[in-house]
Amino acid sequence: MLTHLVTAFYDTLGSCFDKVVQQINPTLPPRVYDYLEKNGVARSDVPAKFDVVMVLLTKWLGSGARIIGFQTLRELYGEYSTTANFEVDSSLSDLIVFLRERVLALHLAPRHIPTGPLISR
Repeated sequence: MLTHLVTAFYDTLGSCFDKVVQQINPTLPPRVYDYLEKNGVARSDVPAKFDVVMVLLTKWLGSGARIIGFQTLRELYGEYSTTANFEVDSSLSDLIVFLRERVLALHLAPRHIPTGPLISR
């Protein structure tokens, strides 16, 4: 059960990242994923290595990478129907850990996954 929630969480983080990069500029995703791949992060590893992704994007895009990071977290928090009330100087890693722990403790499912008797919204 918890494994399913963790897998769903990271899959959702990856899809939120994809959505944000696509929204910024439809031509951006291939360039972002190519850059990450050249720096050792495969597309499938983006959710698990989100900290590394943000470091790499900051080297490449400067402070604009934080916009991608925070918008990704807003999308992620929205998927779990949780208010995204954080400050610009908040740690992205801490915010991800907080939400992941909340998801596991409350057995929350993202909006795009049907709920069952042991999973709630």
